[in-house]
Amino acid sequence: MHSIRETILDQEADASLIVDESGTIRFATDEACRLLKYAPGELRGKVVEQLLPVRFRLAHIGHRIRFTDYHRTRQMGAGPELIALCKDSTERPVDISLKPVQRGSETLMVVVIQPRESAARMRRRIDGEKAAPPDGVRPVGPR
Repeated sequence: MHSIRETILDQEADASLIVDESGTIRFATDEACRLLKYAPGELRGKVVEQLLPVRFRLAHIGHRIRFTDYHRTRQMGAGPELIALCKDSTERPVDISLKPVQRGSETLMVVVIQPRESAARMRRRIDGEKAAPPDGVRPVGPR
């Protein structure tokens, strides 16, 4: 049974995980489960490295430990391209943001996962909006 906080978190449109210092997934939104092709609740208790292709797992453990030690925030789209491993063994490029949250003496990580293709589409849309003239304004120049 979900706590009130988990129920509220699960209403998030983002695919999100809460991961403890040992890398164990404490909570996953339904959207995270859908994105990674797991049934709701199935990610809870798994080690986060299980969501990475085998070739990245060992290096990720070191990254996770260092990240937890320094309590940094990682912005969406920062750093190298990341790959998530879905339950059906397919791989998908993703963007990840990480935010440490202190809970008593433990540090939890809030992980937000976004498919890279949707993040790229969003950046193109934002860039296009910046480049487009305001409504009703037409460029003047030679035709």
